[in-house]
Amino acid sequence: MTGPWLGRRVMIVSSSYPFHRDDFHALFVHDLARGLVAAGAEVRVVTPATPEGETGIEEWQGVQVHRFGYPGLGLRPLQITGGDGIWERIKRAPTAVAAVPGLVVKMVLAVRGMLRAWKPDVVLTHWLVPGGLAAALAVRGVPVEERPRLIHLAHSSDVHLLAGLPGGGQVARLVARSGALAATSPFLARKLRTLVAPHEVAEVPLGVFAAIAPAAGVGSADESPRLCTMGRLLWNKGLERTLDVLEAIPGATLAIAGAGRDAECVAEEIASRQLSATLEGVVLGEAKSHFLVEHDAFVFLPDPVDESAFQDNLPVGVLEAMAHGIPVIATRVGALPELLDGTGAGLLVDPDPVKIAAEISNLSRDALAQMGQRAREVAAPFTVEACCSHLVALIDASDDKGVQCAPASTGRLSEASGQVG
Repeated sequence: MTGPWLGRRVMIVSSSYPFHRDDFHALFVHDLARGLVAAGAEVRVVTPATPEGETGIEEWQGVQVHRFGYPGLGLRPLQITGGDGIWERIKRAPTAVAAVPGLVVKMVLAVRGMLRAWKPDVVLTHWLVPGGLAAALAVRGVPVEERPRLIHLAHSSDVHLLAGLPGGGQVARLVARSGALAATSPFLARKLRTLVAPHEVAEVPLGVFAAIAPAAGVGSADESPRLCTMGRLLWNKGLERTLDVLEAIPGATLAIAGAGRDAECVAEEIASRQLSATLEGVVLGEAKSHFLVEHDAFVFLPDPVDESAFQDNLPVGVLEAMAHGIPVIATRVGALPELLDGTGAGLLVDPDPVKIAAEISNLSRDALAQMGQRAREVAAPFTVEACCSHLVALIDASDDKGVQCAPASTGRLSEASGQVG
């Protein structure tokens, strides 16, 4: 799919970006950048430096990454970038919020400098704050006829933050007035529309790259379930419930891939309870594919909460597992009911660990194989290439000033938002 993007200059603005080639944090942002490069675009990323990295310019898989510094980067109490992300860092150390204004100012200046020096055709922001806000403020210094098209892609933490922040709706509408606004699922779009009305919110689901390793097939009929999960290792991702489920299934095993602030606590819990679980660390590329296909089911079991509270939207790890033909066992959080309900691609379960364990134990090998095939079929539209196509459609549906006018989409995750534009 090179035609629509061929020759276009795309600036990506994101507060989170992998800080080295083996980092998995916000890897989906880099994956989309790679997808745009493969589609013919020239891509530059503007992102803050992290304590683990350095300021400056680097080239990575065809993507030019510009990392800028901000006040507090060199002071541990004010380091808010890298790792599990800005908002997780602030939750752990609330005084770090003092670094946010300086970060936003530096991001505005970095975006404005890139606008003047490079003159991109499209600016794509990840997270409405701070990236979307910084871009919206930066283009104010550019004559209307010279402004690039802006697309602001909302995820989950940003929408939840703005919904609970005094003046959050005003900030969201400021961002919406500057360009096209999109959410990565119907669930998230509903929440965002309440903030930005009367502005439209399109739906542009993220995508994943095609599976590298072929499905290994489920185990033998008398073999206990081989479970896996993958992502940031935080207790609020349902890891405690996942361990409870594992303990209630005789002979079952669990492999956990990823990293995060609670990794050490998870390891201690596994050891103290003598569970058949392993921490595999970060897995990327081909290693990730082989990790997934060696298991019978992917589990993701956070607490279901009211829609007004923060919850995961549509974890990329879930889509990656399904793309590899691995059925998903999940609680009803975020967009997962929209993705899984009635598809036969997995199980939507109540949060009771004993009941979850019973449901998993009752799955036959044939049932797991059929669910895996359905998972692959349901995940098929969720590709990086499709996401790039949806973004083109959103640009084409914008008016001459780049103001968003695309209609909202409908359907199962809007049939991967096939009706955008």
